[in-house]
Amino acid sequence: MEENTYALPSALDSINRQDFSSDAAYYEAAANLEIKRSTPEFQKAYSKIVREAMAQREKEADRKSEEMVQAELKKTWLTEREESEISQRVQKEVAWDIQSGKINAAQMSTEIDRRAAAAVEAARLRKAKATVVNQAMRDAFGGRS
Repeated sequence: MEENTYALPSALDSINRQDFSSDAAYYEAAANLEIKRSTPEFQKAYSKIVREAMAQREKEADRKSEEMVQAELKKTWLTEREESEISQRVQKEVAWDIQSGKINAAQMSTEIDRRAAAAVEAARLRKAKATVVNQAMRDAFGGRS
């Protein structure tokens, strides 16, 4: 039997006293609910439903997060210094690859441009993600906007 690790409210809290004509009917309904909840089938189904709901919430949170990152990415740019550092790093990498024979010298300019563009986009994405995370932390902990 799979252990039910998700807390359910008390049976008495799960039903409304006003829905029953007497205390006895209310107590009987609560007892029946407790019996139903104690079955292995119910516990297995309940755990499955909770896992599915958590997965759906996580997927929705991921989607919202991705939307926020994409919106931030549209207004995120690198400084001249950041772009210069990337360009220097890429030039060194390409020079190393030429020396090691991974690419030929004729491809140098094209390879530098390709790698630099990819590195700039990756840096912009990291910067946008950091901005979104920082804003979420400020929002969560009451910091200034």
